[in-house]
Amino acid sequence: MLWFAGGLVALAGLGGCMSLAGSDRSAPASDAGVDALEDTPSADTPAARLADALAVIYADSPYAGELRYAATLTDLNNDAQPDAIAYVQGPNGCDEGCDLFIFQARDARLVAINRLPLARPPLTRSDVQDNDTGGWVGLATRVAGPGDSADAVQRLRSAGGAYQPAEVSKPGPTRTLIADMLDTKRVPAPPPGD
Repeated sequence: MLWFAGGLVALAGLGGCMSLAGSDRSAPASDAGVDALEDTPSADTPAARLADALAVIYADSPYAGELRYAATLTDLNNDAQPDAIAYVQGPNGCDEGCDLFIFQARDARLVAINRLPLARPPLTRSDVQDNDTGGWVGLATRVAGPGDSADAVQRLRSAGGAYQPAEVSKPGPTRTLIADMLDTKRVPAPPPGD
């Protein structure tokens, strides 16, 4: 899984370019980068905050207006705040993998803690809380293999403030958070002033 470990990055590590879901092209990230996301307006609902965050992340995408996302709101760290997870797909769907974002709720905003390129639904969560992870639940997704190889299930475990690839021999009971990309929404234009 060495090829996969390099793909799991925190949003802060995106630097000057980001892989676009469903494409083989890259586009420059917003000049403001993470700062723009940190300054995303506090919308009225967690779903609106997620839409605003994705709009800021993809503001400079050449695929503006063609990007769609499937998302779920769920408390990942037992703090009674709805965190957000979203798969973002480009015009080619998830043929080459989607971007999977994990956002932590912090008061009235969402902060991106992970971006996983080449991910594909379904996304599941473990209902077993792990004390070694600060109470964060485990996640699992499919990831696109190199070349023509089949997708593999990748388990994710919270460590150091972000999710990292993990080997889990017995994942325990899981439940599906995002089953597929059938019920998607369009990534909106960035909020005014960004």
